[in-house]
Amino acid sequence: MPTYIYKCELCQKKFGIMHPVGKGPEVCVECGEEGGLVKERKVDQNVVIGANRYAVETKSTKERVEEHISKSREELRKQKEELEHFREEYRP
Repeated sequence: MPTYIYKCELCQKKFGIMHPVGKGPEVCVECGEEGGLVKERKVDQNVVIGANRYAVETKSTKERVEEHISKSREELRKQKEELEHFREEYRP
């Protein structure tokens, strides 16, 4: 089920909520008023929702993938260096 971020125009609070496509809240979970909700966007899985608050991952999927690839390459480079050091120490 997708997660959507809503803003209440009456109390100016934002909250994330999961609901089926085409359905949505009619009442603000913060102030309880009806008619002030505006859907800001649908978000991907990088959202943490708790106590009607949300934290949205600000990096794009591309940025997260590139970061992961970069960290993995660095880790492999370090492992290769350690292996070479090991080979040099224990050559017969």
